[in-house]
Amino acid sequence: MRQIGMVPDAHAARTFADYLTSLSIDARLDHQTQGWALWVFDEDRVQQAKIELEQFLSNPEDPRFANAAPPQPPLPPLRKGGLGGVPEPRDEALREPSESPPLDLSVLRRVVTLLLGAGCMAVFIGSNFGEGSSAVVQSMQIAPDGDTTLEHVRRGELWRLFSPIFVHFSFFPHLLFNLLVLFDLGRQVEQRRGPVRYLLLVLVVALFSNLAQFYLGDAGWSYGTGFTVAAGGKFGGMSGVLYGLFGYVWIVARREPELGFVLTPGTVILMVGWLFACILLPEAMGPVANVAHGIGLFVGLLAGYATSLLHAVRHPP
Repeated sequence: MRQIGMVPDAHAARTFADYLTSLSIDARLDHQTQGWALWVFDEDRVQQAKIELEQFLSNPEDPRFANAAPPQPPLPPLRKGGLGGVPEPRDEALREPSESPPLDLSVLRRVVTLLLGAGCMAVFIGSNFGEGSSAVVQSMQIAPDGDTTLEHVRRGELWRLFSPIFVHFSFFPHLLFNLLVLFDLGRQVEQRRGPVRYLLLVLVVALFSNLAQFYLGDAGWSYGTGFTVAAGGKFGGMSGVLYGLFGYVWIVARREPELGFVLTPGTVILMVGWLFACILLPEAMGPVANVAHGIGLFVGLLAGYATSLLHAVRHPP
């Protein structure tokens, strides 16, 4: 979803939004201090919508704009009280002032996020609430206990490269933390980038973070032996993907603020604090896939830079 511009008054904004609807361009209005911001969901049609907006602002009385708008219902009565009253808003699309762009909370615009969360819950319950030796966990880890060569993946069980993201070994804090962050960051990416691009990002981050954790997760250093690397597949969790989403949103919010990605201070403190706590306090935090966190964050940052650079090339100012 991308903001294409501002319209000064509500009537003109509603007229132009109706015109975009007649062109099958899904748009939304958001009331801000400067006027009404126009947001277009389909990024492939952003350029077309911008051109139409320029033409509308230059000649709003053009019949093609007015003829596209459906008949408006009469305004509702004023509220009682005060010095007269305040009229009710005519349409849900005309929103009250806000600091951030609107999030469409319809199920269709967060279906991938809901499915990811439901998958985590289903695996947690089906694995006897995170029992590591259960058949469900063994079938979804990248490598069952004792496999250090990805033998099962080489035999064709390719789902193991991605399925560890659904495995959680405790409800609190492991699964609960991941679900909260997933619904905060995931729904933003899904709405603004679309379900296909969002799912592709999740899969790419999952692939690299899972492989890195498998090959480097048991690495260690000691005075006697120096740095050693040992492969191990006993890990799971969505957090590698979540740090990927965190890095992606962080970069895109800075480079493309018109998209409206929002990182609240609470989310930043939670993600950064958890990352360093797991690294610096391993005894208190228990077994944690720190490599998956770090690689996921790195891949997310790269993906954010790549998509913003690609957009700058395709749509120069």
